[in-house]
Amino acid sequence: MSNYYGVLIDTTSIQQYVFSGNRLKENLGASFLVQDIYSTLMNEVSLKPDRKGFIGGGNALLFFGDKNKAVEFVKEWTKNLLIETPGLTTAVAISKETISESELEIPEKFQSFINSIFKQLTKNKNTYFPQVVLSSHGITADCKNTGLSIEDWNTADKDSGYYSSVSTSKLAAEREAMKKLNEEFPLKGFKFTNDLEELGSSRGEDSHIAIVHIDGNGMGKRFVSCDSLTKIQELSKSVEKAIKDSFRDLVNQILLEKDKIKNEIDFKDNIIPIRPIILGGDDITFVCDGRLGIYFAKLFLETFEKKTVSDGENISACAGVAITKLKYPFYRGYKLSEELCANAKQKRKDNGKSGSWIDFHIAYGGISAELKEIRDKFYNVPQGNLLLRPYNISEQDEKNSFNKFVENTKILYNEFPKSKIKDLREILNLGKESTISYSNELEARELKLPHIQNFNFKEKLFDDEFTPYFDMIELSEIYPSYILENKKAKE
Repeated sequence: MSNYYGVLIDTTSIQQYVFSGNRLKENLGASFLVQDIYSTLMNEVSLKPDRKGFIGGGNALLFFGDKNKAVEFVKEWTKNLLIETPGLTTAVAISKETISESELEIPEKFQSFINSIFKQLTKNKNTYFPQVVLSSHGITADCKNTGLSIEDWNTADKDSGYYSSVSTSKLAAEREAMKKLNEEFPLKGFKFTNDLEELGSSRGEDSHIAIVHIDGNGMGKRFVSCDSLTKIQELSKSVEKAIKDSFRDLVNQILLEKDKIKNEIDFKDNIIPIRPIILGGDDITFVCDGRLGIYFAKLFLETFEKKTVSDGENISACAGVAITKLKYPFYRGYKLSEELCANAKQKRKDNGKSGSWIDFHIAYGGISAELKEIRDKFYNVPQGNLLLRPYNISEQDEKNSFNKFVENTKILYNEFPKSKIKDLREILNLGKESTISYSNELEARELKLPHIQNFNFKEKLFDDEFTPYFDMIELSEIYPSYILENKKAKE
């Protein structure tokens, strides 16, 4: 019976590598390279593993019958990484003990082995800091995309010239990334774009994009609870399939609504107004026009919850939607979407709720502080906090229900004069006397603000130091009008 040494590989700082530049083509090429290191580059190594455990989510577990062979494999593979994907950092652990073929399916043996090798990986991460790019020197010019030393001449892009090897490797991979995407998600008469400006622009407004980051809930614990190699393999494959199938469902829904979307934003007839950047493991990042981000995220979360995975448990995810100007630094926008996703997860945990949650933020101007700092500074007002978000996609609890939130926004959008909505935004930032005066004015005009059960906003517009109306105002500005519009709004 065979005995194996395990080799556990982790790709570190994936997001930093993928989103370090502000050009979509580089982001797409980098994302492709992250996936390619476990397929093409691994297959190019002369020493093959005796058995594959799992590959997914930036991790890989391989098995070798001989420890020296495992060491030589790591040497050759990481050397290839330095050549083909400069700037991408990985960490590796080789198990000290072996595990037999049969023990891979024995719960206590397998979990002991996995825990040991993961501890070794964590130790290695904190001990070794590999240098994966050439150091910058005073005698070399700097790459305008990365700030690293210029090393290569790039001809794979209209902006030909000298760039760092990190930049040119990403640009060179971009075409292959597009080819693979079109093969996996074929579109009749439509195609994906690598140009942010072709994703669409809101009519009569400055161009904004939405950067959407979605991450599965509690998937790490579910993988850890798998008590055999077979169960981990099955869960990994089924989760990745659920992510890709959900994105495919989203694309199909976009195509069904393309004429309505066309009336909302300007985009080329043959371009689908969404572009995935990261699509694998248990997370996804995509970009689209600013007015479509929250809606597309909601559609994805709804279809994702309906998928099934190998362990038979329900699945859900949280989403962060960062809406920024087109020229806003892309990496900052992505980091903001990550923080929003994390905030949605925290709200889900604090409320003891299940299901999928969503948080969103419109980045005004050039503010680049962390999300908490921005919200503490700009959204705390005399009577409380302007924000009720994040919202629960799955449940119908009135306070944090996304569906109820949209219903109330429809009321505001359709039944209130635009001038009064503008006044409401300003009034919410003032004190109790101003809000009471405004409420009395609305009552005199027989205008009723949307209601949330068990809360009384009639007098002060706030209850329990929160208000739902600022969220509604912002959603009315960045949600598709064909969803909100029941009838022509009053002038």
